[in-house]
Amino acid sequence: MENIFSKELKQTINQIKEEEQEKLRKIHELRKEEITYKNPLKILPKPIKRLYDIRGLNSIYFDDEQDLLNYIKENRIYQNIYVIDYLGSVADREDVFKVTSANSSKLYTPIDRDGYATYNEERSSKSGKYIWEYEYGSMKDICLAFKNVGVILNNDIYGKLDEEYEMINKIFRKKI
Repeated sequence: MENIFSKELKQTINQIKEEEQEKLRKIHELRKEEITYKNPLKILPKPIKRLYDIRGLNSIYFDDEQDLLNYIKENRIYQNIYVIDYLGSVADREDVFKVTSANSSKLYTPIDRDGYATYNEERSSKSGKYIWEYEYGSMKDICLAFKNVGVILNNDIYGKLDEEYEMINKIFRKKI
């Protein structure tokens, strides 16, 4: 097979290829730099209050680590143990709780009667803003556990709901 390209044409094509590859390499390097994410939530505040929780049929909360250890030894429990910290105001939210297990740690905050939000660290890092994702469910047991040991919640969602329900019950009792 005969080579129909001249030396000059081959050199020009190779030069253009090299220039394009260099441009692509530079673009790739720029993208790598842009992908360096920074979580806007760099440091968590010290917990206002810490409770220990054993999840099972009924959550059991302990105010003292020694009480938890005694309970674990007596009942030979070694799974579903959580440390729950009340952090207060964090990442543009009130009443933030950090729930830590042996495998993970997440931030939660109650939102309304139907759900709560979890902090999405990955999405927050990519966007540079605090990203909370709504989930259906209740955090009432955790909030009540902290209220029972004297913590005053900043935005006591469940306390407000309980007051609302009580007021509605009073109105219906008067009408009956």
